[in-house]
Amino acid sequence: MRDKSKVTTKDVKNDAIKRMILNAVIFLGLMFVTFWFIFKDQDFNDIIKILGQVNPGFIIIGLLCMVGYFSMEAWNINSLLKSFGEKSISLRPSSLP
Repeated sequence: MRDKSKVTTKDVKNDAIKRMILNAVIFLGLMFVTFWFIFKDQDFNDIIKILGQVNPGFIIIGLLCMVGYFSMEAWNINSLLKSFGEKSISLRPSSLP
């Protein structure tokens, strides 16, 4: 067990990386459970067949909208954190505490 009075920057970075990995695993797990509940009674081959008939332009537009939504949501959360004087981290290693 490490001495709490001698916490180094490396320890803080390692803890932040571990938290990010844990959060990513929880997020992916929740995504899996959500998709499982949505598609559990559906035939996967029918879904693939239907997706093959969809205009690819609509799929690209949908994906771009999703990326735009997540980007704007991240920007909004970051703005709120800054307005409350809280520090936020991004995915860049240099921004880890």
